Amino acid sequence: MFETEIIGGHIVVTGYRDGSEWIFEAWGRAGTAGPDGALLWQISSEGKLATYDIPTRAQLGEAQLGAVESGAVILPVASRNALHIVRKVETDKLARDGRKIVYAEVSTIDLDALEILNRGSYPIGGFDRDVMVMPDDAILITGEEVRYDAQGGSEHGAFFGRIDPATRDFADSFLPLAKIPATYARARWAGHSPDGRWWLRFDHTHFPMVERSRGPGQPVRTYYGLTFQLWSAFPLHFERRIILAWLKAEDLPDATGIYRPWELPQPAPALSPPPAPRLANTLVRAFGRKGLETSPPATGADAAMLASVPARDRLWRSISQGLHRPERDPASQFPDREDFGAEVVTDDILWSAITKNLEDLVRRPFASVGWQPDGEAMWVDMKGFLVCAGMDGHVSPRLWSERFGMRTGMMAPFANAPQIFGICPSRRLDAGELPRPERLGSLEPREGGAFVIDGSAVPEAYEPVRIPAYTDGWRPGTAGLPESVVAKQHVEAVVMQLREDRSIVRIRLDSLDETARAAAILRLAGTLDARFASRAVDSTIDIGFTFAAEVIPEKAFFEAIGPADRLWAVPALRSLIDRFVTVAPRHQTLYQPNDDGLLGQAVLKLVQLDAGALPLVRRYGELMDGGHEHYFPNEIVPGVLEARGWNEATMDFMLWVLIFNFYNSFEVPTIVWRDLGLAEALRPMAPEAAAGRLVQLLGPEVEAGELSWAVLPYLIRCLGDDANAWEIRFFAEMERLREGSTTK
Repeated sequence: MFETEIIGGHIVVTGYRDGSEWIFEAWGRAGTAGPDGALLWQISSEGKLATYDIPTRAQLGEAQLGAVESGAVILPVASRNALHIVRKVETDKLARDGRKIVYAEVSTIDLDALEILNRGSYPIGGFDRDVMVMPDDAILITGEEVRYDAQGGSEHGAFFGRIDPATRDFADSFLPLAKIPATYARARWAGHSPDGRWWLRFDHTHFPMVERSRGPGQPVRTYYGLTFQLWSAFPLHFERRIILAWLKAEDLPDATGIYRPWELPQPAPALSPPPAPRLANTLVRAFGRKGLETSPPATGADAAMLASVPARDRLWRSISQGLHRPERDPASQFPDREDFGAEVVTDDILWSAITKNLEDLVRRPFASVGWQPDGEAMWVDMKGFLVCAGMDGHVSPRLWSERFGMRTGMMAPFANAPQIFGICPSRRLDAGELPRPERLGSLEPREGGAFVIDGSAVPEAYEPVRIPAYTDGWRPGTAGLPESVVAKQHVEAVVMQLREDRSIVRIRLDSLDETARAAAILRLAGTLDARFASRAVDSTIDIGFTFAAEVIPEKAFFEAIGPADRLWAVPALRSLIDRFVTVAPRHQTLYQPNDDGLLGQAVLKLVQLDAGALPLVRRYGELMDGGHEHYFPNEIVPGVLEARGWNEATMDFMLWVLIFNFYNSFEVPTIVWRDLGLAEALRPMAPEAAAGRLVQLLGPEVEAGELSWAVLPYLIRCLGDDANAWEIRFFAEMERLREGSTTK
């Protein structure tokens, strides 16, 4: 089976029998389609579509379709060579809640004929969650909406829409989303299978608690069953409850800070436990994680944490008392305050703690690791503990690896989870760590390796289960890593080399006379296309001019241009900079290897040689990230004043520099206003006229959201009592003019 992914701007296809890969530059979104996954497609935002035959590594065809905006969802169809393109279309009609009515426009593209088979629009309640292809090739769209009844009542819920593009059939399902009282949080979906069959959410009707002892002589502890509802689609149907984990109070959220180790007395140093009997050691070695002692080792921090348990148990017992109603409809609302007991009704602090901790639990119950290939089980990460949950309701214990250990200094028990390399069939997980051949900061070198974690279900597993280092089947070194990981490392290295080679741009320089130098500049301009910025590695592109087996860096090449070169240099430099600002992405600063802005010296030379270049120079400056690019504010802006002095053009240019706000170079706006002389240059004008000039010059761009007046209040604060009478009148007039603006 072929696998395709985009790595570093390149399409990488693996899975060939000879172990080779097919790598070429990507210019759009890409993927595979068809029953055997042997057809590769690539589509650009402009609608250019190309198809390729993966086995023969040949392009099959190319066509121009309508534009595909970045927000559109492209879904490959598994049963045939086709794509569904789903885009969100807002109408001017308003729903009863004031939101615009939304439609899903679905286009199906035949990748063999390179044409659109059909197109249809479907009313949908929401389009803000997931869009996917179901096993029967239908499209499932999920989101949220508010629905109203005939009496004017409303319900906020999850929307599921099923679209069959072939028959144009549309059906939907709706599930009310229970809201936690006194919060904005709802019991939303916590995860779903890739094919959209299974959906899980926190179960607000089932939160049992039990009391258990870990063994003879051990204290009795309360364990709370973190439960999730399993729903199937489509249509939406409740299947069962799944207790994902049994947790103690210290494992659960502490949103109100009951655990405050800095306020607790320091615990006495933990005593080393007596050595276990030989028989116990033998049993642990023989049975691994099912041995006698499986819990994380106790530490002094654990002792401090245990001091907070009584107060936290009081909180979570109240929550269990209020939530645990297994007879209730899974789609019912959250219980009222009265359901949590008489104590909660009279204790506002306890009620606030309940709602805040429930909100924290519902928002962040776990981190998804991934799904088993058949979609019948999922792996999740719960503070570093790994859990495999089957959709049949059978769940593994919380697993942690002795090899990777536990984190220290945490506010809750937290395991160091291994790096996940792949999810295998039969509830197994391939995990480990990549080699680290050299010391990295405080991290020691590691040889790396991998092992398989068994996620078999164990009934009523109340404590985390340790995977012993001596029985985990560790495969050390690079040789122990899964083949897919080694292959990906190789591919990434190949792609990185391709990217680095592509980031080097060499322009032929035939001689050092003016004709050849002008021709070289125009040759560089000719390489600037819409994908030029994609050459960058770490935002850097290395431009150089080759002459007589020597490479002249762009900095040296452009700095060598002098006043005597004005006649030939200005037209060439104008063409180069104009082309660059036309194709370069905005606010994505590109750099030379020396960290100067790309083409910075070329712009500075244009400033020095061409009195009419400031509008073009400003267009170049508008591309900059004001917080990270330094050459433009530190070299080009002073260069403008040095070369041109103060006149009408430079005044307008410096007003733009002030409002654009290069805040990392000009740490305070008084640098532009006072130190570089803008205020003094404006002073011959009346303050009201100067303010009017600024609003007329840049107001339209502020209204369009391209600039902001935000630097002006900061400038006023920086001036403080040092502001003179002219400045006070200027800022007062600016405030008056801004009052009539939609953008303050």
